[in-house]
Amino acid sequence: MCGVSTASFVRAVALGEKLKVVADQRAVLELIRLRADMGRLGGLLKLWLTNEERFDKERSELSVADVRDVLHRIEATEEQIREVVERL
Repeated sequence: MCGVSTASFVRAVALGEKLKVVADQRAVLELIRLRADMGRLGGLLKLWLTNEERFDKERSELSVADVRDVLHRIEATEEQIREVVERL
């Protein structure tokens, strides 16, 4: 995680040097983007589920398939987040 070889790490620790952790900047930015996507999808789902008028079958354009689609997108986003975290 420090971006140095094992020998360099051991030497630096033995000499009391402070090491900087090198985070994968792209992975962190991707996590930020995925978290924002998750927030938007969750907000959309919450709006749909708390608005009873949207589920009035006679007046609504929203369908069960739409809700399922959003749930599948949330699951896919969760999987992407897991993959990014595992790379870190």
